[in-house]
Amino acid sequence: MLRLDGVNRMFVQGRIDALLSKKRRLQWLVGLVVRAERVVHFGCSSGDEILALMWALEASEAVGVDKSEQSIRQAQSVLANTQDTVNLMQRRLRCYPREIPEDDKAWWETVPSFFKQELLQERFHVDFVVQDITKPTELQSDYFDVAFCDFVLHHIWFDQENKDAREDAQFAIGEMARVVRPGGAVAAFELIQYLDEPRLDFRPLFEQAGLKLVHTKEMETNSLDEHGVTAEYLCEKPIC
Repeated sequence: MLRLDGVNRMFVQGRIDALLSKKRRLQWLVGLVVRAERVVHFGCSSGDEILALMWALEASEAVGVDKSEQSIRQAQSVLANTQDTVNLMQRRLRCYPREIPEDDKAWWETVPSFFKQELLQERFHVDFVVQDITKPTELQSDYFDVAFCDFVLHHIWFDQENKDAREDAQFAIGEMARVVRPGGAVAAFELIQYLDEPRLDFRPLFEQAGLKLVHTKEMETNSLDEHGVTAEYLCEKPIC
């Protein structure tokens, strides 16, 4: 009897669980942003967030930007392995339907369509770029529907080795604003207070970048090592 291979099945289920967790954290954004075709994630790390963002907003084209070459390599590798593994499973199910056990078929039915369909479509495209977001990027201006960052700006702000940390955070936001089309959205989920550090307020930086703040919400959280405060920001790029 031909099975879907336990190792591959465990790998795919792990990817589903990881992206679902990230996608749940984006529900606030889903309720505020209309479906987006093109998204860019500043500070994408290992790439899970950008795939969750594409899933949540039904995007088919994305760019992930991170200054860590190691993180970018990992993101590229994991995405390729996920697509190859799901494609292999799909071929086995299509070519050997009678040989596949019922428990494997039942599990496959639970796999979200994002993995079985969207992730494998030719129009689905993700680029990963090694780039410090506090420096000018080569991304096209006025192109993306949504630019997003997640727990990135406060790292720039609190960089004790950087005397221009505030200016660098401002530049990163300005770069996000530049690459978004008029009428598009710039969004961020940030840690704004932790331990005894002063509370941050990124609203002036978004406004100085020429963006219109349309949503902000602060929340206390105990999910960190210590008590902290996080904030959601959603801005619109004006249509001139």
